Amino acid sequence: MNVLCQIIKKSFIVLSIVLGGCFWSLQGVAADLAVQRLDFLHTEHLLAANKTDEFLESLEKLQDYPLYPYLKSQWLMTHLDQSAQIMPFLLRFHDTRYADQVRMAWLGALAEQQRWQEVMTHFRETDGIENQCLFNQARYLTGQKANALLAAKQLWLLGGDLPTRCDFLIGAFKASELFSKAMIWARFDAALQKNRVTLAQNLKGMMDLEAQGVANFWLQLHNKPELLQSDKFVRIPVEYQGRLFTHALQRMARKTPLPAMALWDARPANLNIDAQRQQVFERSLALALANNKLPEAYARLMQVSPADEEIQEWRVRAALIQRNWSHVANALALLSGDEQAKPKWQYWQARAKNELGDKAAAMAIFKQLAVKSDYYGFLSADYAELDYTFTDNPVMIEPALKAAVLARDDLKIVQELKYHQREHEAQKQWWYVIKRLDKEQIKAAAKIAEDWRWQQMAIFTLAKAEVWDDMGLRFPIFYEQSVLDNAAEQAVDPALIFGLIRQESAFDQEASSPVGARGLMQIMPATGVQIARELQERWGAEGSLFDPEVNIKYGAFYYSKLVRQFDGHFALAAAAYNAGPHRVKAWLPSIIGVSADVWVETIPFKETRKYVAAVLSYAIIYQQRLQRTGLKMRDLMRDVLPIEKLS
Repeated sequence: MNVLCQIIKKSFIVLSIVLGGCFWSLQGVAADLAVQRLDFLHTEHLLAANKTDEFLESLEKLQDYPLYPYLKSQWLMTHLDQSAQIMPFLLRFHDTRYADQVRMAWLGALAEQQRWQEVMTHFRETDGIENQCLFNQARYLTGQKANALLAAKQLWLLGGDLPTRCDFLIGAFKASELFSKAMIWARFDAALQKNRVTLAQNLKGMMDLEAQGVANFWLQLHNKPELLQSDKFVRIPVEYQGRLFTHALQRMARKTPLPAMALWDARPANLNIDAQRQQVFERSLALALANNKLPEAYARLMQVSPADEEIQEWRVRAALIQRNWSHVANALALLSGDEQAKPKWQYWQARAKNELGDKAAAMAIFKQLAVKSDYYGFLSADYAELDYTFTDNPVMIEPALKAAVLARDDLKIVQELKYHQREHEAQKQWWYVIKRLDKEQIKAAAKIAEDWRWQQMAIFTLAKAEVWDDMGLRFPIFYEQSVLDNAAEQAVDPALIFGLIRQESAFDQEASSPVGARGLMQIMPATGVQIARELQERWGAEGSLFDPEVNIKYGAFYYSKLVRQFDGHFALAAAAYNAGPHRVKAWLPSIIGVSADVWVETIPFKETRKYVAAVLSYAIIYQQRLQRTGLKMRDLMRDVLPIEKLS
């Protein structure tokens, strides 16, 4: 017994030493990382202070720190003459986005040093226009003139502004046999198609006096297409008239498609408009008629050939606008097999069958769709008088897979960027990593983002993996008390506020849009000022919109105001929240009301169509997540009345 006790005692001592060693080892790793993080901040400060020698010395201590390539690349970007430092960096970190950034910038320095072979060696097909120009300049100067000039021609015909690094290549193109007056007109035409008026103006300097007169009138037509019916047009040389005629009508059709259609159909036979230009105009005219919800749209859309996916979809919508269910069925039949199988078009197939009297077939489709937890699933459930289906299958990830993804060097960079609160850079690095993962790894990454409480990235990453039924991850509940309080204050269902937040920012309180909207509910500063005034509150500056409490309060108030403005119609209010109330009023029917599902499907803006469907379906899901009842899609989507009946 004593021997056994002694063995156990010794084993316990050994185990304690081993575990103690592991503990101190882990403590050491944590301590090392803490030191590296402090060293990173110090080294970054030296870089900002332009203390090169001290910076490089300090940087050496960070060789094993994940943000070493991030810091080193910043220094190299301002020292592109340091080839002796750049080449080893590119070799060591070739699979990082920082090496790619340095490489692309370095090409410019190599070109300045006329190191053309190296320019061609380090160029990548995915590089931007600047490096494409440098690469083709290198080809031109090393005996590959023909290929370089063909590339220059393609860039010239894009019709956009070109960077100064393209000057040599474009100069060589203009001096070559490939260049002609026709090339000037082609670029002028392409520039105006892209509304690059200044570029078109500048091209006049390359024209003779007669051509400048034509160009001047073309520019006038660009802004005032009605001048097409003036005496000036008939005085234009006949070889230009076809191009001016179609361009003017394209511009006219955007706002007044019916007069444009009348002029097009009555066009003189001698205008000599080539087939491609005719196709482009017929397509734009048909879409303009549809976007303006005009009865002529369906017939014109049916005439467009070839019919791409957008034309095919708008044929269905044009038929819906006219409530012509036979035309709806015909247009649906012309969709590709893959398109017809999508829930959206299956729903409209069921609606058409129901309206045309085949109610049994319609109900069968509605029941199939009703098992989905999405917009068309909820609409179908209402038609079939079924309860909504909420399928929740949380993503299950093997711990080993999750650990392997977390251990990736490129993901460690994200982790450290987040630690140092470099949110924008962290997001860019995150998406760089995601592009390199397979589907299962992407799922693991979504769970990692969730662990980091990086909710918007978890949501968007899971979507990349095409996983739609992990309700907890896709539809988290944050800021619950603030949402509940403000929803009650504004007499709006909290599920709708959650639906708006989920669509607007995916719970990113720091979200900023390109146009300046801010925070969880993406409030524009000007709207914030107006809301503060109406609430009789002191406006706390634009930065206050990043405060979740302020943003939710203002967003709930604004949505409630829109609901009242549109007579309690939640779908119209959602559309107005996205596109503005003035646009929604313009989209309302003028004489006869329309069912809300048809109205949403025929909103001219693709973004707003998707937005309204998302917000309303998310609201239904959040109702279930909040364990509430009473909200039905049919209540959110009452019939849309004519604008004259809007109080």
